[in-house]
Amino acid sequence: FEDNGFTRLATSETVTVASAPPPPPPPPPPAEASLEVSANSVISGDAVTVTLTDGPGNQNDWLALAGVGDSNSTYLQWVYVEPGATTATWTVTMPATPGDYEFRLFEDNTYTRLATSETVTVSAAPPPPPPPPGPEPTLEVSETAVTGGATVTVTMTDGPGNANDWLALAGVGYANTSYLDFIYVSPGATTATWTVTMPATPGDYEIRLFEDNGYNRLATSPTIVVSP
Repeated sequence: FEDNGFTRLATSETVTVASAPPPPPPPPPPAEASLEVSANSVISGDAVTVTLTDGPGNQNDWLALAGVGDSNSTYLQWVYVEPGATTATWTVTMPATPGDYEFRLFEDNTYTRLATSETVTVSAAPPPPPPPPGPEPTLEVSETAVTGGATVTVTMTDGPGNANDWLALAGVGYANTSYLDFIYVSPGATTATWTVTMPATPGDYEIRLFEDNGYNRLATSPTIVVSP
């Protein structure tokens, strides 16, 4: 411009001004340590594996198993992480006591907790199933029709083997406490034979197996018909 006025005497080439580029994004924060468990619900005594990821890699970082809600200084089991390692696995046999448990990562031999796993719920082991029932004892007789005074042999199979099981000869329809003859089975024996002389009185008879010196009848033979 001329001499303090607005008379333009010359113009430069255009200067184009662009927007400044945005600043680069900040670097991502370091990954936080995490603990993953292989199961969240187990039976007491089962094994659970915990996996550490992105640990700090200190000289004496350590893992602990503790009850949920326990203080940091209270734990049931523990193990050091390998010095400098940022990943690790640890397999633990869970406690017999039912409850809620968790794994914890602590920093470099201190009680500063860096990570906590999900809860692992431990349930009581179910009772073992009952043993399968054994075979029922049976009594077989050598004859089912005889004359009075004849002998009949009874064979016991699959007896319970108690110390004082016993066999009795009784009339059909007699009470368990009524019998004409009896014999003890050898203690512990599950098989036995007994040859008995049948009564002279005609009628229907049977052999009975009773449990361990009592009147709990375990087996009854086929009917033996005694004729004159």
